[in-house]
Amino acid sequence: MRLTKNIPPVLAALVAGLIAAAATGALGGGAANIAFAAPEFTMPVFTIDAFFAIAIPLALLVIGAENAQATGVLMAEGYRPPVNAMTIISGIGGVAAGLLGGHNANIGGPMTAICSSEQAGENKEGRYAATVANGALFAAFGLIAGAAVPIVLRLPSALIGTVAGLAMISVLLSAFQNAFGKSLGNQTGAFVALAVAMSNISLLGISAPFWALVAGVIVSALVETGNVGERQAA
Repeated sequence: MRLTKNIPPVLAALVAGLIAAAATGALGGGAANIAFAAPEFTMPVFTIDAFFAIAIPLALLVIGAENAQATGVLMAEGYRPPVNAMTIISGIGGVAAGLLGGHNANIGGPMTAICSSEQAGENKEGRYAATVANGALFAAFGLIAGAAVPIVLRLPSALIGTVAGLAMISVLLSAFQNAFGKSLGNQTGAFVALAVAMSNISLLGISAPFWALVAGVIVSALVETGNVGERQAA
């Protein structure tokens, strides 16, 4: 029983899925191109078009979607996230990543949700270890992407989707309970945000998560202002 508690259910599901895929011949074929991907410096070039088409939408997406999601899940787990510091570090990380030709380095909403949930351990004060391990794995994956990506592509898409879904179950359950609990207000705004996020809409080069937050806040402000006042008074 002790051994079972020390093994994450998602990891056990991944191992079982890999065994089943190998036994049934579902693994893809082809040799992996093993190579070391060294970081390469990219000289920044400023243009007005890139500023309005890339920089501004990316900043809005990071602050309004990824960072907002991460802040929300941390608060739901009982933490007090340093919002200003998270935003500043995301900006510095984005600049550093851009110099090496990478995408923006910011606080990841889904990974933050997993690493701050009970799946990362019962001790809330020690869950930061999951984030450290996650960052180390991401860095290692980037360095050996030439070998790792072909291996991942050989895995059945159903297996990848199933494992990813299992990892998010507890996070989604917690989010639904917090969003639609009978004792909480803003249920309409939460539902609208969920619907917009699931619509996969994209406007002005910005994806659905950002617009889901915008729509949810607007709907809550228009039709559920009383709920906000009642909670503040309480």
